[in-house]
Amino acid sequence: MRRFGLALVIAGAVAATAAYAEEEGMALSFADKEGGSKVAESIAAMQAWAEGEYAEHEAEGLFKKHSAEGRLIKDMLALSRELQAQGEALKQAGDAAKARAYFFSAEATARYAAQMPHMLERRVK
Repeated sequence: MRRFGLALVIAGAVAATAAYAEEEGMALSFADKEGGSKVAESIAAMQAWAEGEYAEHEAEGLFKKHSAEGRLIKDMLALSRELQAQGEALKQAGDAAKARAYFFSAEATARYAAQMPHMLERRVK
């Protein structure tokens, strides 16, 4: 149920970002080769940061008592990768606004997943 709720929130965020992107005419630099690699690098960096934070806090034993939060972080990382893959598919199909929204959502989801262990740690203390 939690995963379904998270998917609904992300879907809403993607739709809102796509609408905003079309209205504001954000740069489409990710559509060219250089911009595409920069976006991919940025998303990969956020995902690596989240994975590192998860591993560090798991080694400290944070998720022994809070296993649901640990699973949620892993689910968010999987969702980030799925959003990135869907963005790539949309980019290849030529739907720039939706692709951009998926890329932004993938990066934001990974960024939030990286911050979640610290939020949990503060809440536990």
